[in-house]
Amino acid sequence: MIYNSFTSWSTTNSLKEVLDIIGGKWAMPIVYRLSKGKMRFKELERSVEGINTRMLVKELKNMEINGIITREIFATVHQLLNIR
Repeated sequence: MIYNSFTSWSTTNSLKEVLDIIGGKWAMPIVYRLSKGKMRFKELERSVEGINTRMLVKELKNMEINGIITREIFATVHQLLNIR
């Protein structure tokens, strides 16, 4: 999977909606790391100090649902996950 940051985000979203999505403890560190380019899931997990796997999955799903990031899944023997 590949995660892309800053996909087509509507400029009509209210500040409250934006803060609901990125206002948590982990959202900004994740977005910051992804702004530098593609990352695999484990690379991202290692680069965000103190986050556990469960919380990272939850934050990434929330950001994907809200159109902040996208992901691509590669069909390989060992599933690859790149995030950007």
